[in-house]
Amino acid sequence: MLCLGEETDQLVKGTQNPVDLWKKLQKLYEQQEYSSHFFIRKMFYELVLAYYAKSDEDNAMSLCIDAHRSLCHELRSAGAIIDNETEHQVLLFGLAASYDCFVITTTQSFRQNANDTQNYIDAENLISQLLDEDRRRKGVKL
Repeated sequence: MLCLGEETDQLVKGTQNPVDLWKKLQKLYEQQEYSSHFFIRKMFYELVLAYYAKSDEDNAMSLCIDAHRSLCHELRSAGAIIDNETEHQVLLFGLAASYDCFVITTTQSFRQNANDTQNYIDAENLISQLLDEDRRRKGVKL
């Protein structure tokens, strides 16, 4: 049979014709839509900003925010619906404990402005506040 590894050979053993063999191989190894979406979503929810905050790089927070935006884009491109609240929560959940005061203050502003669509904080405002806080902590002047 083709040039298959021993494990793969065992999985397709008994397949009678090339068309069935190909279908079985596709079913086994082709990236399935559910699996693909699952792993992107898993990465999205596991995004931990604290990991980046421990980094020696000056732009660690920016790197993390870029990863967050990229994962949001991938999920939305795959048809997932991510509302503002979920997007905010995932970004804030991953912050280190040293950001708790920032998180409390920020989430209070969400609650106060929840019915005011004009002033309700969106992802861009949250990211801007997060970058400002990061610069403040590092003592970087604008």
